[in-house]
Amino acid sequence: MGENVVFPFHAGCKNNVKSAAIKTFLPLLAGVMINCGALAQGELPDSVKQVMHDQGISEQEFGVLVMPLKDGGGGKVRLSLHADRPMSPASTMKVLTTTVGLETLGPDFRWKTAILSTGARDGEVLRGQIFLRGGGEPNLSWDKLDMMLRELRAQGIREIDGDLVLDRSYFKPARFDLGVPPFDETPAQSYNVIPDALLVSSNLLDLRLASSAEAVAVNFMPPLDGVVVASKLNVVDQACAEWDEEWPLPDVENEADGSIKVTLHGEFPRQCINRTASNILDRNQYIARLVRGLWRELGGSWSGTVQDGVTPVNATLLVEHVSEPLSDIVKIVNKRSDNAMARTIYLTLGAQQAATADALSLPAAQASVRQWLGAHHINDDGIVLENGSGLSRIERISPRQLAEVLQAAAAGKWSAEFSASLPIVGVDGTMKKRAGKGMTPGAARIKSGTLNNTRAVAGYVNDTHGRKWIVVGMINRPDATPGRAVLDALIDWVANSPVKSAHHTHASHGSRASQDKRAG
Repeated sequence: MGENVVFPFHAGCKNNVKSAAIKTFLPLLAGVMINCGALAQGELPDSVKQVMHDQGISEQEFGVLVMPLKDGGGGKVRLSLHADRPMSPASTMKVLTTTVGLETLGPDFRWKTAILSTGARDGEVLRGQIFLRGGGEPNLSWDKLDMMLRELRAQGIREIDGDLVLDRSYFKPARFDLGVPPFDETPAQSYNVIPDALLVSSNLLDLRLASSAEAVAVNFMPPLDGVVVASKLNVVDQACAEWDEEWPLPDVENEADGSIKVTLHGEFPRQCINRTASNILDRNQYIARLVRGLWRELGGSWSGTVQDGVTPVNATLLVEHVSEPLSDIVKIVNKRSDNAMARTIYLTLGAQQAATADALSLPAAQASVRQWLGAHHINDDGIVLENGSGLSRIERISPRQLAEVLQAAAAGKWSAEFSASLPIVGVDGTMKKRAGKGMTPGAARIKSGTLNNTRAVAGYVNDTHGRKWIVVGMINRPDATPGRAVLDALIDWVANSPVKSAHHTHASHGSRASQDKRAG
């Protein structure tokens, strides 16, 4: 859960990241904000202006568009401020990616993961290489892999005498994560996972922590053969609910007996039970140890190693897993603001639309998105695409462009599927706790966005008279944390205030640089 200054990219985000690169560019950010065009005068709602004043946010830092949803609102644009300025959208960029995904791939699009072999059967023994071919499934969990292995075992195969080849070639290149510097100071956090076509359980250790008065016990899933997690966490007097999982990067040691020891450091509250997920193991080792452990539980044996490769065309299909439909995945992406899944949908657009078999997935994905925008008569000038999740320092889109995407989504064939994916204010997802004092829970479906320098919202709001409005608001400033209250006030105003007249401010044009780091 984006950002025109180009920094090295790695999927990731967090509210309180303090990057030296960001601090370096803050003077540049301020200069661009001052010079990006004089603000045309217009009336923001008094309730919103008051919150802006209280939070120290200027109109120069705010872009907003409130317009009627054509099938229910009627009338003119209700509020427009800097609506044509390309801005960092953070995770509201997922609105564009998931809309294009549904309309281009279709709601029943499914990904396939397969086990294949070029070897020969000798009774219960399969001799030769086996291939685990990824199809880009965004939600390929370890228990789904377990079911695939169970199906393989049910075919009478007990021993695998050969190497396991991991085929990630559905996306080009196969590994986007290799050689990429850490995005921030917490590279092990789940939001920092960069996807590939064979990403199992997002390569995460699901850690369950339970502390006594003196120590912390650790359990983890999935079952990884030969992996041990030890705790050197210090027990401190802190409320369990206030625990911040930004601990130091765990140590990972390869032991002489072939096992892997993971040691946790940092602090954890006394008498507390909590969970977190950590991306700390090499993803090939993760799959190798997962397969070995699961296969042993099934009574099987495998003594080979894991390597990267491509499945030969003459390989025999042994097991195939088909994912849940895209409409279900889109709901996870937008409700939870899942960065890796959003990026996977974006890469899938590239893989499916690629003109040649060796075409790079990211440029092909961008071409697919821009083609959709053109087909819906949405001007793509100023839009900057990188990975489709908004978790980027360079991604840009204007409030008007994002509002037009929402309008097109509402008018499209899959409007119900898209609308159902958006968090419901006061009810679920990332907006569960965001219902304002004057707004009834359920009155709005809103995708939120959070980066260090960005707070954003985009979605649909029903007012008290039953009219439907498209609302897009973006605040870009060096520390955008206070912007959340402003955006909540904006949503409350749309939901509750009567429509007296249309207020307009004509947006300033031109790009603006901003910085950094968390979509959500």
